[in-house]
Amino acid sequence: MAEGAARDAGEIAESLRKMAKMVNNLSARADCEPFREPVDWKALELYDYPKIIKKMMDLGTIKRKLDKGKYSDAAECADDVRLVWKNCMTYNADGSDFYRLGESYSKRFEARFQKLVDAFGEGVICGNNT
Repeated sequence: MAEGAARDAGEIAESLRKMAKMVNNLSARADCEPFREPVDWKALELYDYPKIIKKMMDLGTIKRKLDKGKYSDAAECADDVRLVWKNCMTYNADGSDFYRLGESYSKRFEARFQKLVDAFGEGVICGNNT
């Protein structure tokens, strides 16, 4: 039993390393610049931003959380990545450049994340030691 749990823990750690690589690859893209750091809503004079977006998230914060081991599994990390795109599409008008960029990254991320799920299995991705 303990051996299986240790193997699963190793697979969970490896899936989180793959998530970190995925986040780094997305961040490295030139058009990903708006998602790399928290929205500076004060400097941008977007005073309604914190009223509309209740939980702010960005790829830089996700990278720091990955580096510090704050995620228990890849699914938890994926939820934060999805929040980046969701916030973008919630705040920006449907059809706007930012909305379309968030939508494009969302689709790109989901395709890559599905490959991770396929490779490791849902139990590992969700941290279930079964």
